[in-house]
Amino acid sequence: MSDWPALVGPGIAAMATPRRFSGGTLTLGVGGPAALELQHQATELIARINTALGSRLVERLRFVQDSVPDAAAASQRSPVPVPVPVPVEGLPDGPLHDALARLGGRIAARARR
Repeated sequence: MSDWPALVGPGIAAMATPRRFSGGTLTLGVGGPAALELQHQATELIARINTALGSRLVERLRFVQDSVPDAAAASQRSPVPVPVPVPVEGLPDGPLHDALARLGGRIAARARR
Protein backbone atom coordinates (compact mmCIF):
# COMPACT_ATOMS: atom_id res chain seq x y z
CA MET A 1 0.00 0.00 0.00
CA SER A 2 2.98 2.28 -0.47
CA ASP A 3 1.16 3.94 -3.37
CA TRP A 4 -2.08 4.44 -1.42
CA PRO A 5 -2.73 7.99 -2.73
CA ALA A 6 -2.39 6.74 -6.31
CA LEU A 7 -4.82 3.89 -5.61
CA VAL A 8 -7.61 5.86 -3.95
CA GLY A 9 -6.90 9.45 -4.91
CA PRO A 10 -5.63 12.34 -2.81
CA GLY A 11 -9.02 13.14 -1.26
CA ILE A 12 -9.54 9.73 0.31
CA ALA A 13 -5.83 9.37 1.12
CA ALA A 14 -6.12 12.56 3.18
CA MET A 15 -8.97 11.02 5.22
CA ALA A 16 -7.83 7.40 5.63
CA THR A 17 -4.63 5.42 6.02
CA PRO A 18 -4.32 1.65 5.50
CA ARG A 19 -3.41 -0.05 8.76
CA ARG A 20 -3.81 -3.79 8.18
CA PHE A 21 -4.93 -6.34 5.61
CA SER A 22 -6.03 -9.78 6.74
CA GLY A 23 -8.51 -12.34 5.42
CA GLY A 24 -9.92 -10.07 2.73
CA THR A 25 -10.53 -7.22 5.20
CA LEU A 26 -8.65 -3.96 4.77
CA THR A 27 -8.51 -1.96 7.99
CA LEU A 28 -8.34 1.79 7.52
CA GLY A 29 -7.41 4.33 10.16
CA VAL A 30 -9.84 7.25 9.84
CA GLY A 31 -10.33 10.44 11.78
CA GLY A 32 -13.73 11.41 13.12
CA PRO A 33 -16.70 11.74 10.80
CA ALA A 34 -14.75 10.64 7.73
CA ALA A 35 -15.53 7.01 8.61
CA LEU A 36 -19.23 7.56 7.94
CA GLU A 37 -18.51 9.19 4.59
CA LEU A 38 -16.12 6.41 3.56
CA GLN A 39 -18.58 3.75 4.70
CA HIS A 40 -21.07 5.09 2.16
CA GLN A 41 -18.38 4.91 -0.53
CA ALA A 42 -17.13 1.44 0.53
CA THR A 43 -18.38 -0.46 -2.54
CA GLU A 44 -16.80 2.01 -4.96
CA LEU A 45 -13.60 2.17 -2.90
CA ILE A 46 -13.26 -1.63 -2.80
CA ALA A 47 -13.81 -1.80 -6.55
CA ARG A 48 -11.19 0.90 -7.18
CA ILE A 49 -8.60 -0.83 -4.97
CA ASN A 50 -9.22 -4.27 -6.50
CA THR A 51 -9.04 -2.87 -10.02
CA ALA A 52 -5.69 -1.25 -9.27
CA LEU A 53 -4.36 -4.44 -7.67
CA GLY A 54 -5.57 -6.60 -10.55
CA SER A 55 -7.57 -9.08 -8.48
CA ARG A 56 -10.32 -9.29 -5.86
CA LEU A 57 -8.16 -9.19 -2.76
CA VAL A 58 -10.21 -6.72 -0.71
CA GLU A 59 -13.69 -7.97 0.19
CA ARG A 60 -14.52 -5.70 3.14
CA LEU A 61 -13.41 -2.45 4.71
CA ARG A 62 -13.09 -1.97 8.45
CA PHE A 63 -12.72 1.50 9.91
CA VAL A 64 -10.89 2.24 13.16
CA GLN A 65 -10.63 5.58 14.91
CA ASP A 66 -7.26 7.12 14.23
CA SER A 67 -5.67 10.52 14.03
CA VAL A 68 -6.25 12.33 10.76
CA PRO A 69 -3.26 11.97 8.42
CA ASP A 70 -1.38 15.19 7.79
CA ALA A 71 -2.71 16.25 4.38
CA ALA A 72 0.15 18.69 3.82
CA ALA A 73 2.79 16.02 4.41
CA ALA A 74 0.94 13.55 2.20
CA SER A 75 0.77 16.03 -0.66
CA GLN A 76 4.48 16.85 -0.37
CA ARG A 77 5.56 13.23 -0.72
CA SER A 78 6.63 12.38 -4.21
CA PRO A 79 4.40 9.75 -5.84
CA VAL A 80 5.82 6.27 -6.15
CA PRO A 81 6.55 5.63 -9.83
CA VAL A 82 4.55 2.84 -11.42
CA PRO A 83 6.96 0.01 -12.25
CA VAL A 84 7.24 -1.21 -15.81
CA PRO A 85 5.71 -4.70 -16.20
CA VAL A 86 8.19 -7.44 -17.04
CA PRO A 87 7.65 -9.87 -19.93
CA VAL A 88 6.07 -13.19 -18.96
CA GLU A 89 6.80 -15.97 -21.39
CA GLY A 90 4.85 -19.19 -21.82
CA LEU A 91 1.57 -17.79 -20.50
CA PRO A 92 -1.34 -16.72 -22.71
CA ASP A 93 -2.56 -13.12 -22.49
CA GLY A 94 -5.18 -12.59 -19.83
CA PRO A 95 -5.66 -11.41 -16.25
CA LEU A 96 -3.12 -13.86 -14.78
CA HIS A 97 -0.48 -12.84 -17.34
CA ASP A 98 -1.09 -9.15 -16.62
CA ALA A 99 -0.98 -9.62 -12.84
CA LEU A 100 2.27 -11.59 -13.00
CA ALA A 101 3.83 -9.00 -15.30
CA ARG A 102 2.93 -6.19 -12.85
CA LEU A 103 4.17 -8.24 -9.89
CA GLY A 104 7.47 -8.93 -11.65
CA GLY A 105 7.84 -5.22 -12.37
CA ARG A 106 7.29 -4.32 -8.72
CA ILE A 107 9.78 -6.96 -7.55
CA ALA A 108 12.37 -5.71 -10.03
CA ALA A 109 11.79 -2.10 -8.94
CA ARG A 110 12.26 -3.02 -5.25
CA ALA A 111 15.41 -4.97 -6.04
CA ARG A 112 16.87 -1.86 -7.70
CA ARG A 113 16.18 0.27 -4.58
